[in-house]
Amino acid sequence: VLWITSFNQMMLSSVHQALADSRGIRVVWKNFLFTAAIAVVVTITMTWVGLLVINALLVLPGAAARNLPQYHLVSVLGGVVCGIGGLIVSYYLGTSTGASITLLLALWFFLTLLLKRTR
Repeated sequence: VLWITSFNQMMLSSVHQALADSRGIRVVWKNFLFTAAIAVVVTITMTWVGLLVINALLVLPGAAARNLPQYHLVSVLGGVVCGIGGLIVSYYLGTSTGASITLLLALWFFLTLLLKRTR
């Protein structure tokens, strides 16, 4: 919900804070809101999926998306697909869910890295 409602403002404040401030965006409050949202999500999901998966879901989709165009779309879709795929893989293979999700995210990163080098 936060991403949908204030994506443009957060993007502008992360790219050029002075320009965002001149456009009437309260950069300090947007940064605080984003930091608080990340803290809440990490705290809540830590009990559900574990620290390894949270760190992988925070870092790997963004790192993989930097290798391809459409940064935000690739990041969100990669995280969602690898998360659901990891759940499915762990169910059918009887492996740990966190490790399966993290492995798929790492494979997604290396795949995008290879795609970037071939372009």
